[in-house]
Amino acid sequence: MLTDTNTARIFVFGLGQVIDAEEVKGKKAHRVKVGGWSQARYQRRVGNAHQEHAKEVIERLAQIVREDKVTHIILAGDQVVIRSFKNNCPRKWSPWWR
Repeated sequence: MLTDTNTARIFVFGLGQVIDAEEVKGKKAHRVKVGGWSQARYQRRVGNAHQEHAKEVIERLAQIVREDKVTHIILAGDQVVIRSFKNNCPRKWSPWWR
């Protein structure tokens, strides 16, 4: 899976070839400095949008893991996104993270 804060591309490989590819898009949100009392509220909303995206992608990934009997998952993305995915993944997947 290749992901950022609003898009994830999930590839399923088998016997050295791509079996399936799918894209999951979330709401596009940018962290900006708006100033004043509303800035903290805006930043929380952006953070919540990113967390919702992570949960949506994990839900779809879990379905793919079940249906295709996936044995390995490779995550690619920046550290913030990867940490969010690891924190929201099912506990039974934790041995997969190294």
